[in-house]
Amino acid sequence: MSIIKKIKSQYEMWKVTKYTKRRSTMTPEFEQKDPDFYKQNYVNGVYLNYASPDSPTSSKRDSRGSVKRHSKSQKIIRCSETYNSC
Repeated sequence: MSIIKKIKSQYEMWKVTKYTKRRSTMTPEFEQKDPDFYKQNYVNGVYLNYASPDSPTSSKRDSRGSVKRHSKSQKIIRCSETYNSC
């Protein structure tokens, strides 16, 4: 009986990996990097000041200057707050 469960679970895993694996033909702009690159330039879901020279976002970033980020001490004004105060 356990062999049937094992086969069934392996089949389910095969189906999941079949539809969730990265397809290189679908994403030609994706440039694969080695694990050391990600250890140096990627922390907690954020890239650390990295833009390759041939990427389309690097030219946009240079043309508009630096990106201003909000600090946690700064109050973020939402649309509903400004609308209700008028």
